[in-house]
Amino acid sequence: PAPVVLPEARLFSHNGTIIDRDNRIRADLSPDFRPPSSGHRILDYPALPAPEPVDARVFVLPTPAAWKNYFHWLVDSLPRLHDIDLRDYDRVATPLYRPYHHQTLELLDLPEGSTLEVREWSHFRCRELVAVSPHPLHRIDGEGAAYLRNLFGVQPGRSTRRLYLGRGDSWRRRILNEAALISELDAYGFEPVLLSRMNLVEQARLLSSAEAVVAPHGAALANLVFAPSTCRVLELFPSNWAGDQYETLSRTCGLSYRTHFSENPATNPDFEVNLASLRPVLRDFV
Repeated sequence: PAPVVLPEARLFSHNGTIIDRDNRIRADLSPDFRPPSSGHRILDYPALPAPEPVDARVFVLPTPAAWKNYFHWLVDSLPRLHDIDLRDYDRVATPLYRPYHHQTLELLDLPEGSTLEVREWSHFRCRELVAVSPHPLHRIDGEGAAYLRNLFGVQPGRSTRRLYLGRGDSWRRRILNEAALISELDAYGFEPVLLSRMNLVEQARLLSSAEAVVAPHGAALANLVFAPSTCRVLELFPSNWAGDQYETLSRTCGLSYRTHFSENPATNPDFEVNLASLRPVLRDFV
């Protein structure tokens, strides 16, 4: 989509909500993630802080949840920069909470002082706001995927490595019997990896050499965008929940994708993989 230029527009919060000078929420440029019954979460605020004037031409980078989640940053926010020359803007509005924000900005090589940090209660009135629609959220096309590979300086390589992307250091959706699962996967040559211990480029390079990936649902799978088209993906779910983000991402990138559901329903986001039902799936998968 072409950039939309909005004079005297406002930007609110780290979710990147845009309000034009006629006081209209631009949901086309700042859609809500899991919107409340009101239609947009900004409508549930009793009041907004007074806007801070910013005499600058500002490009809006944040999208919902990108301030806290790597998948949303990589798939929803960054592809907005496709065909955008940031040298045409005085400032780039962005969250700066996480290491992946800072590492990405280093890759973008922005001039010092050109970022405009947006936090939960940030409210700016800008001389000019420019944004690109992120519709549809949680989806990326081939051009967006190519842009990310070029930005990270990584192209899919030779498929040589079988990877298990663990969540042992995460706060939810952990595998309760992960040690036993890793033992099962070891027989097929899978390496257990915690991507959270790597920087962005290291993660991208690792996935660019993946022959096969097994992982529970989680943001680490966003790095499938860097995998070779020959890569095979097995995503692990509890029986009472699933999401289609990584199936869609895999299809976009030409990857072979399948799922495994463990019969034991999760009473919380953590769950136990049913190894008995996984074994025949693994044999067929590899």
